[in-house]
Amino acid sequence: MLRIGIFGSTVLILTAGAALAWPSQAGPPGAQGHPSLREYYEGLVKGTMAPPQLTNETGGRFLERVTSATHDEVSEALPAILAASQSKDPDVQRFGILALLAVNDRHSDQYELHSKYLPDLTALPSSDDSRVAGVALTSINDVWRSPPLAVVAQLLQWLKEGDVKKGAGALQYLVTGAANQRGVVRPVLEFWLRPMDTRDRISAIQALSNGRPKDPRLVNLVISSLDDPDSDIQWVAFQAVTRMGPAALEQGKLPMQRVADEYVSLVKQEDADPNKQNEAIEDLRFYAPNDPEVVNALVKFY
Repeated sequence: MLRIGIFGSTVLILTAGAALAWPSQAGPPGAQGHPSLREYYEGLVKGTMAPPQLTNETGGRFLERVTSATHDEVSEALPAILAASQSKDPDVQRFGILALLAVNDRHSDQYELHSKYLPDLTALPSSDDSRVAGVALTSINDVWRSPPLAVVAQLLQWLKEGDVKKGAGALQYLVTGAANQRGVVRPVLEFWLRPMDTRDRISAIQALSNGRPKDPRLVNLVISSLDDPDSDIQWVAFQAVTRMGPAALEQGKLPMQRVADEYVSLVKQEDADPNKQNEAIEDLRFYAPNDPEVVNALVKFY
């Protein structure tokens, strides 16, 4: 099973038993008597070449063929690869998605390859298929720290649409690379007010905190989750603020101290859940390793 993480959420690309195989009859791309990488993908898109049988065993072999191809071969094939990733045929689409992932692994020429076809690439995040949108967004994020304007517009649209899963996926990229752009902060603030279940709220907290926001309004969104009645959400928020650095810790000093005091009390309880106590200990050791009260509580616990 191959998975790819998108800003705290996970997009399933290939399921078990459905990896991508380069057909045995095709041979190496560009080998004498066999189609080149471009010809192969053009054939898949046009339907003149049937998608081969899918097996996990040969998926890695196919990735290797794309990553080891020459720059010119991949550059010539990219338009067909991008077209394949939008195919209505799921098998053809998987080939397109996998090839985009393989291009992402070409660190020596990844930027040059994607830059040449930036308009086509930035159109993919608007796809109705979350797998295509997710892989395209990963490709763009790998190359451009600040998202291109067309991508910013799409990410903001995800926030406004109210789809909490897509919105959480947009947060980290926006906060990391576009928080200073006009019109970005307000949609993030409005998105945060939407009802979310525990899992989606945790994903949103992690995505936002991973973006290391500097704007106090965005930092406060994570801090506000310290007051959430759901202990799991509160726990993740405590860890997130700790990771966000000194400025966030100072801004959230009072609520963080309140939660830390609750954790110290938990550690001191003789009949508390040991698993919860161990989690509290790990957080306290990271948050205030030199605090006398924390140290004393840990010594007594052990």
